[in-house]
Amino acid sequence: MALKGRPSDLDEERLPDGNWSCSSSQPNPLASLLLCLLPCRLPPCSLAPLKIAATRTLLAYPELTPHYPFKGKAMSKKIIGQVLASTTEDRQGERYDKEFLEQLVSGMPQRVPLHQRHNLGLPSVGFITNQRVAPHPDVPGEWAILADVEINEDDVNANPDLKGFSWSATVSVARNADVPHFGHFVPFPAYKHGLLDEILNQDEPVLVGKWLKKELSPNAVSLLVGLMTLILTPIWDQTYKQVVWPHLSRQFDKLRECWWKKGASTDFMQMARLPSGDAVQIIFVPARQHEEQAFSRDVLDDGLQLANEAAIRQMDEGKVTSRIRLLFNERIGRWKVISIEFMDGSVLHIV
Repeated sequence: MALKGRPSDLDEERLPDGNWSCSSSQPNPLASLLLCLLPCRLPPCSLAPLKIAATRTLLAYPELTPHYPFKGKAMSKKIIGQVLASTTEDRQGERYDKEFLEQLVSGMPQRVPLHQRHNLGLPSVGFITNQRVAPHPDVPGEWAILADVEINEDDVNANPDLKGFSWSATVSVARNADVPHFGHFVPFPAYKHGLLDEILNQDEPVLVGKWLKKELSPNAVSLLVGLMTLILTPIWDQTYKQVVWPHLSRQFDKLRECWWKKGASTDFMQMARLPSGDAVQIIFVPARQHEEQAFSRDVLDDGLQLANEAAIRQMDEGKVTSRIRLLFNERIGRWKVISIEFMDGSVLHIV
């Protein structure tokens, strides 16, 4: 497929930050890249977009699925040397080289939360450490990401269909401007059938790419990333509504026109910074088929305020937040903070 926008040099750099997760339907380890954050301080709600660092690094998300099954007859609490991803051809007919695996590993923190089913609305069920690229233990001539995996057995035993690993990653393909304000990443097979061109065809500066989800039937959920960095502050104000919303609403209009009408959905990630300068990702997971309500101006602003309060509260307690996830409750029409991830790899789940 020939995209009309210019090829993105981000295709070379890749975009960082993600999670490992557990999936029930297919094989492979989940490495979901999101985006690396701005290396300089910005004024509150500045429209200056994220500056993509030329680091060629990605952060990965692991997911549980059946592709690389657990070793042994029963799932143990810790698995040493688990295959998470490899250079072998996957069930979508795609394969990635050793350099791609090395980029994934180079962008991972030392301790990576393990998520499940390629669904950012579900809690994590463990974590991954000691990630490295090495010769594939079972396929001569191929390479693999190996890691040590610790699993919360109570969580996994409650979901008997979680039997192996899958991975996901975002890869930029093209952009329509030198300085994009938003990034759109769509799943297989949509990125093969013209959707990237449709999204790229707009006046707002955007980049488009693939949200690789290595399971047999990837969910029809895209990822929208707000690259205009939001500075979190102890006192919430109306700047987001006034400055960012007019631009963001046009992205929801575009998604409504070419994606949601097909019954598909979108997760939204807003890049942010604490007053200390530490980067935070705020991820909004809507109730499916309730995107219009979840992403309306006042409802989304309320969710951002909740995330802001959560991050500031953790900072006051001496903890450095790296990611906040919110889930939309369509019955009450509000967002709810469901988890807070910290720089040390620990996760606080909120019931």
